[in-house]
Amino acid sequence: MLHVFVFCCQILNIRMQMLPDNTSIGFVHVPSMEEARQAVAHFHRKKIGYKRIHVALAGGGTGTSVSVNSVK
Repeated sequence: MLHVFVFCCQILNIRMQMLPDNTSIGFVHVPSMEEARQAVAHFHRKKIGYKRIHVALAGGGTGTSVSVNSVK
């Protein structure tokens, strides 16, 4: 994920987590709400490899992180 998001904004931290249904979700922490919104606008429904990713503000839109999940 780092090689994808680094072109859009400064990355503070990336955390990956496996879900019970064997899919994974990632959280990308950025310095500001503006950069988080920019990442969502730029990457939501973007195709990476053979999958599209779903990108949204994490924490109900109050934090400076975005969640990334792949969809088919």
